[in-house]
Amino acid sequence: MTPLDLRADVPALEDAVYLNTGVSGPSPRRVVTVAETFLEHHEFEAPAAEGMYTAAFDAYDDVRATVAEFLGAEPSEIALTQSTTDGINRVACALEWTTDDVVVRTDLEHPAGILPWQRLLTTHDEWSGNSRPMGMVLSL
Repeated sequence: MTPLDLRADVPALEDAVYLNTGVSGPSPRRVVTVAETFLEHHEFEAPAAEGMYTAAFDAYDDVRATVAEFLGAEPSEIALTQSTTDGINRVACALEWTTDDVVVRTDLEHPAGILPWQRLLTTHDEWSGNSRPMGMVLSL
């Protein structure tokens, strides 16, 4: 799929230019179709068949496998989160950071992409004051 093909699949872009992609944006037709198909199955068929939780977890597994294939990874290496912000927070809080670690980011990040890393600097006693490694948050 080319960028022009994708644009043609987004009805909201037929009459407008949409530039706010930081929070949310219009969906391509194919995304809405898949979401509708899943929702109808989940609500109308799954309760009397495999069950609503099984249907949902099967869908998660299918998405994880699709993303893994696209990235050349294993499904077990893919984490699905509520949002990019949620994912960044989970990584920032889950890893065991040391004073030798460096986070590299740009100066163009959305605040939600910066704040989790800045929070690390204030929550680790070993990085307080002058002992904080200067490279903990490195901007390009």
